[in-house]
Amino acid sequence: MYIKHLTGSNMAYKDLKNWRSRTKLRIIEAMGGKCVCCGYNTHYSALELHHINPKTKKFVLGSIRANAVSWSNIVDELRKCVLLCA
Repeated sequence: MYIKHLTGSNMAYKDLKNWRSRTKLRIIEAMGGKCVCCGYNTHYSALELHHINPKTKKFVLGSIRANAVSWSNIVDELRKCVLLCA
């Protein structure tokens, strides 16, 4: 029984990692897939979101990778951002 529980836990962790990666890729695609300043698009891990006006921020987009948020809420927040390379 203990081994089954551990295996299930590992699967849940892998599912979560996959969800995080898919969500980041989906966000990058929704934002045009490249840095708005220089056009960089080689590797998604070098792209990040920047709030144009931090005062309008409802949540930090990086935190959605730890706490799932609905896609409609993500899109609302993306409208306040630009995609930049690191």
